[in-house]
Amino acid sequence: MRIAKAEREGVYKGRKRALSEEQLIEMQQRITNGEKKAHIAKSLGVSRVTLYQYLNTVCTPRGE
Repeated sequence: MRIAKAEREGVYKGRKRALSEEQLIEMQQRITNGEKKAHIAKSLGVSRVTLYQYLNTVCTPRGE
């Protein structure tokens, strides 16, 4: 309940993103070029799980 209240008040921002917008664009381009996702994740300093989470949430258009 405290987190929900803090979110409503604009105090709670959540965890900082692991990848910047530029890194997301780079990641998408590298995937499109056929590079292995494990290699991309390692070079960006994140786990494969984090990379896949970004693919499923950030890179997927809402409403699809």
